[in-house]
Amino acid sequence: MEQYDRKRSEENARKAGQLKSIENSIHQIDEEQKNLAARMGKTSSEKLQIMLEEQFELLEAERKKLMNTHEQLKAENSVVLKKLEEELRDLEQNWPRYPFERRITLINFLIKKVVVDVASPHWTRIEVEWLHSDWGCEYIYVFGYHRGQSLWCEEEDLVLIELYGSAPKTDIMRRLPKRTWSSIHVRAQKLKLKRPQGKAGIQLAKGIIIWVFL
Repeated sequence: MEQYDRKRSEENARKAGQLKSIENSIHQIDEEQKNLAARMGKTSSEKLQIMLEEQFELLEAERKKLMNTHEQLKAENSVVLKKLEEELRDLEQNWPRYPFERRITLINFLIKKVVVDVASPHWTRIEVEWLHSDWGCEYIYVFGYHRGQSLWCEEEDLVLIELYGSAPKTDIMRRLPKRTWSSIHVRAQKLKLKRPQGKAGIQLAKGIIIWVFL
């Protein structure tokens, strides 16, 4: 709880500092625009007026960006977290009613680190290390037909070039654990690699288990 409350206080102070800095910048721009407007009213030089107008427009564009950022930060700051003891006490009851932004804010405070790893073409391993040391680490495997897909790299292509025309499917898939056989076959076609018909494949007894996991 001390870790959480300290982090919460630090984050609130950081956000308040950001808002104050933006407000100061907006105030400075307002003052500069007032000075430019005064100078434009005093000069009769058309060239100087054009230059002053251009500076005024640049400042106005920057002012609008700062105003947008200021509004976004105010919206983020509207998500006020309670002390951890209060949050945990009411979490089960209140969680379904929490807006998405509040859920994300709360989880970000409670988590120290998240590691996402591709275990196989269809399985992703997600490990969470909690901020509270007594909670330890937890992990889960998430299944999805298109999880873990990524662009082929040069090292994978070299393995495919070396093995596709001669090695059994099991050996190729062992060297390319993050690729399904169908994706290996498609990649081999793109590389114009050929494979003899009837080459030894995955044994039927193991095929079902391997297919489900891969």
